[in-house]
Amino acid sequence: MLFVLTICIFFTNATPLNAQHNLVKLDSLCLNSCKSKKYLFITGELHGIASNRFVEDIFQRELILKHGVRTILIEEPYTNAYLINKYLSSGDTTFLNMYTSDYPQKFKEVRESIINLYNINMELSERDKIQVFGIDIWENVDSPFVKNLFKLLLKKEVFSDELKKDLTSIIEHPQFPNNIFKIDSVLIKYKFTDYTNDFSNIIKSYGKWLKNSDTKILTGLIRQKYLYDNIVAKKEYFKGNVYTNFGYGHIDIGQKSTAYFLKNDTSFKYKIIVFYPYYYNCTNLPWIPIKKSMGYNKLYMKRFVKKSKVKNGVYLHQRNGKNYIIHIGQNGMHEIQ
Repeated sequence: MLFVLTICIFFTNATPLNAQHNLVKLDSLCLNSCKSKKYLFITGELHGIASNRFVEDIFQRELILKHGVRTILIEEPYTNAYLINKYLSSGDTTFLNMYTSDYPQKFKEVRESIINLYNINMELSERDKIQVFGIDIWENVDSPFVKNLFKLLLKKEVFSDELKKDLTSIIEHPQFPNNIFKIDSVLIKYKFTDYTNDFSNIIKSYGKWLKNSDTKILTGLIRQKYLYDNIVAKKEYFKGNVYTNFGYGHIDIGQKSTAYFLKNDTSFKYKIIVFYPYYYNCTNLPWIPIKKSMGYNKLYMKRFVKKSKVKNGVYLHQRNGKNYIIHIGQNGMHEIQ
């Protein structure tokens, strides 16, 4: 059975704090050597706070360059992973621009984080390059994003001029993307060499979302199990160790969440290391409500933060074998204009 591995964490260039509080500033992360062949590192977040991307950047750099992470899972759909992967492999900012052209990715911190990941990826050999998997079901069906996306796909992933012409008539129709199912009947007429697997998979992903968008698949236990099932279904394609940053409702191994189901799946041969988030006196995007104290172990954390008297910043804390990332006085992300 899998278990949560309690690890010792040290920091270089850290701001010294009172040792009795077991609290250090998150400047850079240095984990003990990961001797096992398979690890899944999980950080959690309350969506919309700028410091989440700071945390993600530090973890990705450390885990990729020093601890063999080669697979990143994102709580986003197939199409978003496609755009990131294409940018990482080519450096073509057309894909990055598309990815950050609409919500919930239209923020400076998100764009900078993907650029940072690209720079890390450039330091790796060809066989060690990062691969990103989207494990969520939702797809962005809003215009103009969806039409611009498919125009990009026609340029990059479709090679037959006749096929491009047939697909354009569907994409330019007022009902698009609700008429996306018609693309299947068009593709049957053409050879597999006329378009890429990515194009076909994006069509399937959009079709699946349009069939399920009015269900409860995005809520409660159904969503937890959906994300878990998607991870398990893709595990045979993982390489190296794995990192993911989820919404904090998916990471609690003590109750029925995505992480809980992974932990209790004996066929999922990854040791799981979880970092639980806590937020104190932070602000968020206007449309995402936040209280003064939010996250894990709130009663203890609120007293702890006040007692430690630390300044605004992001810190790491360990208690009773659990790892916590504490955000104090952090702000919401900045929209790309």
